[in-house]
Amino acid sequence: MGQVYPVAPLTMGWCLDCHRDPAPHLRPQSEITSMEWQPEQPRRQIGAAIAAKLGVAPPVETCTGCHR
Repeated sequence: MGQVYPVAPLTMGWCLDCHRDPAPHLRPQSEITSMEWQPEQPRRQIGAAIAAKLGVAPPVETCTGCHR
């Protein structure tokens, strides 16, 4: 079994950075669990297309978007 470890701090700032600019963190739905996925185009370009197609708009104005 492979070992897992955190690659980023799970802080509020880390979450908000992604909410403000989710494109670089998005990948095709078929690749969400793939640890070997390598993008064929820049991640931001792929993510922007996915965000537009799916209407990705994470809440950034109020805390209640996530903290309910």
